[in-house]
This record gives sequence, structure tokens and C-alpha cells, in this order.
Amino acid sequence: SDSKMRILPLVFLLLFSCFRSLALDLKTGFLKEWREFYDATKGDNWKNSIGWNGNNACKFYGVVCNIDSYNLTLDDNNLDGMIPPSFENIPFKIVSLHSNFISGTLRFPKMYADKLTVLNLCNNQLTGTLHESVSTLKNLSVLSICSNTISGVVPDLSSLTQLKIVYLMRNLFTGGFPSFPSSIEALQM
Repeated sequence: SDSKMRILPLVFLLLFSCFRSLALDLKTGFLKEWREFYDATKGDNWKNSIGWNGNNACKFYGVVCNIDSYNLTLDDNNLDGMIPPSFENIPFKIVSLHSNFISGTLRFPKMYADKLTVLNLCNNQLTGTLHESVSTLKNLSVLSICSNTISGVVPDLSSLTQLKIVYLMRNLFTGGFPSFPSSIEALQM
């Protein structure tokens, strides 16, 4: 009994250490992905890139660290290029990159799809289609991808029950009117 009492604090300490190491280290945990994003979008030519050469993502211009995710807001900041595939691995709550020169196809988070609430990529040079994987973004409330050259059929978005604002206009979409959830407050096709 006495030996159990001595071991119990060690067990709790070990468990606490394990849980703490499982938590996201937002300052340095995704530096490789951030660097790839910076390089792929010609970060040296951004209007503002303060902090992006450092080792603490929470001090990068346009990045806010939440408890378990990031807000990324680099609107009208001269980003130019394609978003790298590793970008999909970063836990975002908000991604707002409107009015830049981002090209290539849309990319959606895979590992942390449940965290994303706002996606604003209006006024860029995105191509390709709006892939049906957008329906995995269960907490998405704003989908704003207007003024690009995205084409094809808009997939069924009715499963996105948190969706309130959808801006799809000034693209090359074809086909019928897609299904949207009843939560929609603003819709511009």
C-alpha cells in the first residue's frame, strides 16, 4: 500500500508529460510548413513579412495563434505563387488571403478539417474545380472564393450546417444550382 502511494505521483507525472507532449506547439510545431508556404508564395516580395524569418509562428505578420489552431490573414499582401501541399497539414481556424496572386488549385486542410471556420480566397488566380472534399469542412461558416477562374460544378454543400456566407461569383462554374444548408444568410453565385 505504501509503495503504491509512492508510485501514484510518478504515474500522474508521466501521464501529464505525455498529454503535454501531445498538445500542439503552435510556436514551432509547423515551421517547415510555414517556410514552404513563405517560399512558394515569394515571401521576400510580400508587402509585409515581419517576423517570418524567425522561429516563432505566433510572431509572424498575419498569424494569430489560438489554443489549438491559427488564424492566417495576409490579404492584399502580394503573395504570388501556388500554395504548397504541406499547407493542408496546418491547423487553421481562419484563412484569409484575398486580393493576392495565388494560383493553382484550391487546397483544403486534411488533418484538421474540423477546425476551419473561414476560408477567404477571393480575387486571386485560382483554377481547377471546387472539389467535393469541401464538404469535410464541417465547421466552415464562410466560404469566399469569388473572382478566380475556378470551374466545373459546385458540389453539394448541404452537409455544411454551420455555413452562413458563400461567395462564388465571378468564376467559371457550370451546371445547376447546388444544394446549400438552411443556415445560409448571404449567398452570391
